Amino acid sequence: NTTGASVVAVDVLHCPAPAWGTAFAEGAVNLRIFAGSDSVFFTNGTYAPTVCAPAETHCSIAFYAYITSASPSVVGACGGSVVTVSGAGFDALAPVAVRLTSGNVSEGGFSA
Repeated sequence: NTTGASVVAVDVLHCPAPAWGTAFAEGAVNLRIFAGSDSVFFTNGTYAPTVCAPAETHCSIAFYAYITSASPSVVGACGGSVVTVSGAGFDALAPVAVRLTSGNVSEGGFSA
């Protein structure tokens, strides 16, 4: 995913994060900057290029999962209803739990 950037100052760029969408699970991705077709090296505050391994905070961005909706919004108290949660960044291989609470989240609630 590539997005445009605008030069704010000689030492500052602003660029919108691209939509990570539903195609990928949450996690860190490497950030690369190009001047034309030339890649700009990360220096991490020094004068020498830095090797950027995955998830190194000085040259990566973490995308996170988010929820856009849950439906239905009303279910029977006897249980068994299927609630559909929509959003992006979910990982099909990671364990997932849903906690239903009434009021204060610290009360514990029910896990499914």
